[in-house]
Amino acid sequence: MPNVTYTINGLTAQTEYFVHIREVCAVGDESAWSTTPINFTTDCAAVTMFPATTDFTNNVPNACWSEAGDGEIATGPTGVGASKWKDGRAYTNGVGTVVASNVMNLYTQGDREWLISETYDLSSLTTKILTVEVAVTDYAFSGTSTAADTDVMGSDDSVDLLITTDNGVTWTSLETWNAGNQPAVIGDSYFYDLAAYSGTVQFAFLASDGIADDTEDYDFHVGRFVVDATAGNEDVALENAVSLYPNPVTGDMMTINLGNVQ
Repeated sequence: MPNVTYTINGLTAQTEYFVHIREVCAVGDESAWSTTPINFTTDCAAVTMFPATTDFTNNVPNACWSEAGDGEIATGPTGVGASKWKDGRAYTNGVGTVVASNVMNLYTQGDREWLISETYDLSSLTTKILTVEVAVTDYAFSGTSTAADTDVMGSDDSVDLLITTDNGVTWTSLETWNAGNQPAVIGDSYFYDLAAYSGTVQFAFLASDGIADDTEDYDFHVGRFVVDATAGNEDVALENAVSLYPNPVTGDMMTINLGNVQ
């Protein structure tokens, strides 16, 4: 029997299907349907409804997010399907709200752990803003960290927020957090203007524990991730104008620099 290829159209994204087949030699001359179906699950569709907010109670957050246990920015993730990112953690933000988070515990050396978002189709958006809230706290196996649970990132540790426009062939860093600009223990919000991007994009967090085995043992939290069309460019400008230092606070004083806010 020659090889025959059939295309099935009109399937629903992120859905499991079972396909039974039978041989048809002529009308009225058919075999029985196969008792063992071919089963498969269709890929996730790109998100098109905005605002699109991710809940980080679970790791991975939903079936369309993924993770990987190795890989660099230049080459992309490898070992997709497992990583050291985990759930079961939270931090308390500046207004006392407990924020469920996915966390990466950085304490040794050599880790390259990816937390990879679902895809987003930005075609329908005029204003395109990504809002991310991240925090750095002392390590804990589980539970909620408070403002007292401070820690510092290692000397050559980094966590990158990445974007890809070609389905993961190449990645570009939107932000790199390290010991010089680490997020606060109560979380910091960051706004990214995506006006330069169109079509389908995807994001990832790459936590890298460098080659130095420092004495640090901390958790990097991702607690908020929103792709939206409502935040205006003025909100991005305001966020970028405001800076706090030192961060984290090492004495009894913090300076708030409002830049050129009008």
